[in-house]
Amino acid sequence: CGETRGENVTNSWRELKTLFGLSMLIAASGASTDASGNDSGIPGDAREQLPAGVWPLHYDLSIHPDTESLVFSGEVRIIVQVTAGVSAVVLNAKDLVFDDARLENGRHAAVTLNTELEQATLHFGAGVSAGRHILVIRYHGVISRTTDGFFAMDYESVLGKRRTLATNFEPTSERAFMPSWDEPGRKATFRVTVDVPADRMAVSNMPVEFETPLPNGKKRVRFAVTPMMSTYLLFLTIGD
Repeated sequence: CGETRGENVTNSWRELKTLFGLSMLIAASGASTDASGNDSGIPGDAREQLPAGVWPLHYDLSIHPDTESLVFSGEVRIIVQVTAGVSAVVLNAKDLVFDDARLENGRHAAVTLNTELEQATLHFGAGVSAGRHILVIRYHGVISRTTDGFFAMDYESVLGKRRTLATNFEPTSERAFMPSWDEPGRKATFRVTVDVPADRMAVSNMPVEFETPLPNGKKRVRFAVTPMMSTYLLFLTIGD
């Protein structure tokens, strides 16, 4: 009986591996290929990469979530390298409202949004010259109830109802948290600063550099700069 049982397990395992292999072949044969020759699994007309003329080097993000109203505001200062002069800067943004966008030298941009492509175009009139620039964007958005992007989870505790905020950015939801070049190849460093209730903990990719008390029962937490990494690896949570 033991030998028969062992043979059955082995045969079942072989069948499972065969089915898995067939499913992978079917998936591969049905995947579309983008302009760079990469199998994306997404129809070509639903995928568009950002222009290659502007590259992010560093994001300095200050984020201010309202845990009760489930909204947040932020300001991000992005060091970018412009490889050749461009008439406009195009980056990713999803369900975000731009309050102001400017270069650090004071030149303000007119912003147009493409909700289908999840992109924002910053028009600077005379364009942006080649070289290194700092782009400053003030914006606001909504904290979602799904487990995608920047979201909230409620639970019961001995202290009553409590709420945790967290992020889940893979593969392309970081753009709902911050205007950015939200593509895996556009790696940069990140520094995150967040205002949170004083009785809660904030956790991000890096250790806390310092905490500063704020009025109204809050504190400001600043994290160390990350290594060079893709946007979808950025993480933030606030809770017990």
